[in-house]
Amino acid sequence: VDLLRAWVSHLVMCGSGKDVRTELYYNGDIKTGYAVKRITWNPVPGALEILSGIADMYRDGMSSPLELFPNSSRAYIEAFLKAGSDDPLARGMKAANALFFGYGYAESSDPYIQKVFGPGYAPGKVFRDTAMALYGPIYENMSGEE
Repeated sequence: VDLLRAWVSHLVMCGSGKDVRTELYYNGDIKTGYAVKRITWNPVPGALEILSGIADMYRDGMSSPLELFPNSSRAYIEAFLKAGSDDPLARGMKAANALFFGYGYAESSDPYIQKVFGPGYAPGKVFRDTAMALYGPIYENMSGEE
């Protein structure tokens, strides 16, 4: 799912003054039996400020590497924001580390990530802050995921 692209498009429409509702449809994973899923965003107050933050992050990433990884960053936010009584930070990092260091294609085995961050890199505070800054508003503004 190109969640970030859909989110930025939604913010652009909201920032232009349009009263827009966006629905994104995608195939689920093996756990959901590949069922069609839907994400919905309603008009977002402060869309231009959120876009400005994304543009700043993009600019920063063009001059130095960002600790932002497509799978583990999203997994961190999804687990962190998931309702539950346990520690959201621990839950988020457990989910992120499972994808960053896990079996199959672990993000930590990506040669570009190894070259830029080094073989001993492990996601930490900067990773968490970056993931929250980019993906937090995406999930916080979802009116539903079905």
